[in-house]
Amino acid sequence: LVTPVNYSFNFSYGRKLPWGMYLDASYQGRLGRHLFASRDVMQPNNIRDPLSGQTWYEAATYVELQRRAGVSVSQLQNQPFFENLYTPGSLATNFGYSAGTSNTQAVFLAQTDFVGGNDWSSMQTILDDFGGKRLFHQNQYAALTSFGTIASSDYHAMAVSLRQRLKGLTWDLNYTWSKSMDDASGLQNAGTFGSAFILNALRQEDHRAVSDFDITHILNFNSVWEVPLGRGQKFGGNMNKFLDALLGGWQLSTIYRYNSGIPINTSVVTANGGR
Repeated sequence: LVTPVNYSFNFSYGRKLPWGMYLDASYQGRLGRHLFASRDVMQPNNIRDPLSGQTWYEAATYVELQRRAGVSVSQLQNQPFFENLYTPGSLATNFGYSAGTSNTQAVFLAQTDFVGGNDWSSMQTILDDFGGKRLFHQNQYAALTSFGTIASSDYHAMAVSLRQRLKGLTWDLNYTWSKSMDDASGLQNAGTFGSAFILNALRQEDHRAVSDFDITHILNFNSVWEVPLGRGQKFGGNMNKFLDALLGGWQLSTIYRYNSGIPINTSVVTANGGR
């Protein structure tokens, strides 16, 4: 662990305009480094077959893409990862498929028969339990969350403000165009498996995206109008102090705000009810 660091910087330019208006344009940046985030340090490793060099991700991705495309099991190309790391034909025997079924074909069939969707974490568990060897999961832990100063964030924004000061009336128009990116959105004191959690501990860059709280466009307008009624005003300038205390000194104010939405979280429901 190291101390989290935040870098903030800005550049602004302003000038007076006719009719008492003032324009201000600025760039604002903020970089967060060494931010707290949690991850599952017992996440199954991306095992690599030493003979072919093919990884688990590569082999599983091939099978999943063929499964989604509706390819027949007989048209599959055997993947070195499954054929080299497991005894030839052993997965068919252990999964209850007929002799002559290759390991790749057995995984293809089992992903549909036993898992019923695209949850390849469950397939890793099945391979460890019935594949004849334990490659993915550590014997003692199914999961072990760990905190570390491993995350970062970047925020960049352009802000434009236009304001006018008139007698009895002031108004401001402000617009911000921004983008926030991070590895994990959430509070720095989030709990175990909390909001600031990186899903893939092996490929942290896969989790980098716009922040959960990112709002691209923000527009707001506000104004204050002093009602010209009361002593010394355009209307009722000579009224007595009692009436002035009741009717004078009033203001009308308005506030309008528009902003674009935050990123939408989506989930996919599989045939067996998984997400």
